[in-house]
Amino acid sequence: MNPTHKLHIFDMDGTILDSMPMWSTIASDYLDSYDIPHDDDVNKLIEAYTLENAAKYFIELGLDKTIDDIIKDIYDFSFNKYKNEIPAKPDMAELLKKLHETDETIILLSASPVQCAVAAFKRLNILEYFDKLFSCQDFETDKTVPETFINVAASLGFKPEDAIVYEDALYSIRSAKAAGCKTVAIYDDFARNEWDEILKTADEIFITPDKHKNITKM
Repeated sequence: MNPTHKLHIFDMDGTILDSMPMWSTIASDYLDSYDIPHDDDVNKLIEAYTLENAAKYFIELGLDKTIDDIIKDIYDFSFNKYKNEIPAKPDMAELLKKLHETDETIILLSASPVQCAVAAFKRLNILEYFDKLFSCQDFETDKTVPETFINVAASLGFKPEDAIVYEDALYSIRSAKAAGCKTVAIYDDFARNEWDEILKTADEIFITPDKHKNITKM
């Protein structure tokens, strides 16, 4: 492998797409629709969860549904948003295009289902830039642990030090750094309280708070 060739690992929600406003209330909205009591911070609590783990947590709270039914409910709601509404973050399409033109390896690693990514990326004309689309569920893990990034890189024949991770969440940036990856931070309002710490942790910054204000639908 060319020693200068890099693996670019992109998060989706809050990084490529401005989808966090939807996800920021989806847990409480869903639980409220079934009159299930929950903590005020339930949306923040499940931020790092896969849909399966979120479903398990909802059942622990008292929701009388199967894991599969809960996942389907959330998927159906979010899929329509991805397919029809959610915009890209500023300059993200241009970055993906530039990396694609230089023949770098570009993949998605998201806690959301791959089908949602396909729907949004087709509408935004960026699907062609990706070599692989992964959900964390494909590796039966999440981004709270460094091993996730190590295993994803290894599955494509890369060492962590040859991977660049693009993320908006502090916990993911920390995990990627601990794995040995280079990290690029993307500002998102949902993580604004962590931005100062993100600035200290990430290797580079791509989207700043000022640039984030310029998001438009594509």
